[in-house]
Amino acid sequence: APSAYLAADAKLGPSALPLPPAAPGGGALRAARRRWRSAARPAVAAPPAGGEIAAGPVLLLLLALLLAWKGYGLLAGDYRVLDTWSALDYVGASAQDLFAWSLVAVGWLALRRGRAAGIAWLAVGANVLLLTQLVDARLKVRFLQPLTLDWLRFLRSEARTLSQDASVFTGNAFWKGAVVSLLMLNATLAAAAVPGAARAWRRAAVGAWRRVAPRRALPGRARLRSVAVAAALGLAGVALVAPARPYGLHRNFLAGLVLPRANAVAGATGHADRPSDQRVRSDLDVGGAAARLGLARPPRNVVLYVVESMALEATSLGASGADTTPFLAELARTSLVTPAYAQLPNSTKAMFSLLTGLYASQVMEVLECQIPGVTGLARSLRERGYATATVTPQHLYFQGARTAFRNYGFEEIAGFLELEQVAAAAGAPLGKQAVHDDRVVLLWDLDRLAGERPFLVTYYTNSSHYPYAFPGHDPEVADEDRYRAALRYTDDVLREVYAEFERRGLLEDTLFVITSDHGEDFTDGRFTGRGASMRESTHRVPLLFHVPGADLSGTELPVARHVDVFPTVMDLLGHGLEGVPVQGRSLLDGHGAQPAYLNSFGTCRFAARVDGARKHVYALDADELWVADLVADATGRTLVPVPREQDRDVRRELRDFTVYNEALLRDLADRR
Repeated sequence: APSAYLAADAKLGPSALPLPPAAPGGGALRAARRRWRSAARPAVAAPPAGGEIAAGPVLLLLLALLLAWKGYGLLAGDYRVLDTWSALDYVGASAQDLFAWSLVAVGWLALRRGRAAGIAWLAVGANVLLLTQLVDARLKVRFLQPLTLDWLRFLRSEARTLSQDASVFTGNAFWKGAVVSLLMLNATLAAAAVPGAARAWRRAAVGAWRRVAPRRALPGRARLRSVAVAAALGLAGVALVAPARPYGLHRNFLAGLVLPRANAVAGATGHADRPSDQRVRSDLDVGGAAARLGLARPPRNVVLYVVESMALEATSLGASGADTTPFLAELARTSLVTPAYAQLPNSTKAMFSLLTGLYASQVMEVLECQIPGVTGLARSLRERGYATATVTPQHLYFQGARTAFRNYGFEEIAGFLELEQVAAAAGAPLGKQAVHDDRVVLLWDLDRLAGERPFLVTYYTNSSHYPYAFPGHDPEVADEDRYRAALRYTDDVLREVYAEFERRGLLEDTLFVITSDHGEDFTDGRFTGRGASMRESTHRVPLLFHVPGADLSGTELPVARHVDVFPTVMDLLGHGLEGVPVQGRSLLDGHGAQPAYLNSFGTCRFAARVDGARKHVYALDADELWVADLVADATGRTLVPVPREQDRDVRRELRDFTVYNEALLRDLADRR
């Protein structure tokens, strides 16, 4: 392995590479059962000659789609969505879905044979199937994982009380849709249990089968061949569509049919006609910041270092002055430093805003991965002759991150799989737990940057991601203590990366931009999730701009937002942004701080605006508004309800902001 990795290994310590019971008897019950069967049997008598329902055309079609979907996931390696997964785990997860389909098959066949129990089986199977698919879609990143206590624990983490007056389930549109879907399904099944409706259902099924089936029933082998051909065609279709639309509800074909726009904000039909105080602009005047700062010339290269889940309050730069990021504090002494707000606490969406200067969408569907050719930092610099690369120990299958980085314009994308190949070629293969070890970024060879072209390198760490399983961690300590230890570990890795640039003579004329994708939230020392939280700990992160050899500490920056990073970097590099659409601005343009707009992520839809010491939190569906005084309570946890007749302009502003961003990204995605 490269010497930098081995050196870090020596300094930081050993690596972590390494069927229901029968009903009680009784004459009345038996008589009722006989009456039920006699009423139901005519509705499901054997089909007339010349047409056979077989296993049902609908069942065959859905089974083919399921096999295609699972087959594509296996071929594409999507089963590696979790770092500890293997192909065997994938097969086990697929068995969950096949079991649900088998229940439907049993119900269908029982129904054909004239047994009223078929309706019950069909009801059980269909409900299990729908719930399975809905939960898959809800958890998204675990769309291959069987139902376990994991998803119950995940949901419980979002069931925290935002305040005494607001629950995170306020405006929970996804589960409203799920309840409606389940009610519609069971109402249909209940209607089908009525003999008259059952006869109509059977006549429709037989009529449809006669139109598509041959006069004689297909032999068993022919049926299997037809399923195989359908699965192959479905696999080809999914393979053409899925890479461009990664990890949204559409990846789950049944949930996509039932809830095609789950959690979408009503009215997001086109951004051009939507009002917003944060609309896109393409006339930003930047490029002269180096002269205003007194630099002899603008920096030539850029290193964007994004630390996973680094809340400002948990760093050495925060109010607590914790000894978690000493090297970051050391760099801050000669850097431009300011607090910054992540729009929402989701990694993929946060990286989108950092790299494009555009706000992300609040919906669970990762629209940000569906916009090929999106303008931003990587593409703008690449058009100016820069070499561009992104390096991360993370698995880039998470929420379509690989597709996103490709869309941003990076020439080289080195995720865990690529770094794993580098290590294997050097005779030091990585273990599965190495995904939690930020040192693996040192495996990427910096010598390729020593050419004539300027460069942009984005490092994206992972050691401080829950469950904070960095090398040498103590799994017995409280979550928050382990998290702070992880921040100290990744800060040490930042020191090693900086030293490696210095050793290779790459520090000169290089701008280091260091920030985080989002923060983290804890209650009584325990990680409680971050999607629904609107607290400062989940949205407020550090941001610094560091030029080695230059003292920039005399310039004060206003409070920043993620969307301001791209314009500010271009300003420092001396490059213009004419014609490039952005929603941020340069922090060095001489203007004061702009309001920071925030969103929640997940099934709960909140928006917030931070303007100085006042923070408004708004529940979009319930039209409930709260205000926090960040001077009296810097955590933002103390929320005071605002009467419904007050601050109508704030409610409108936050709703328009959220609707506008979803409409904008859907428009951009549709243009592909």
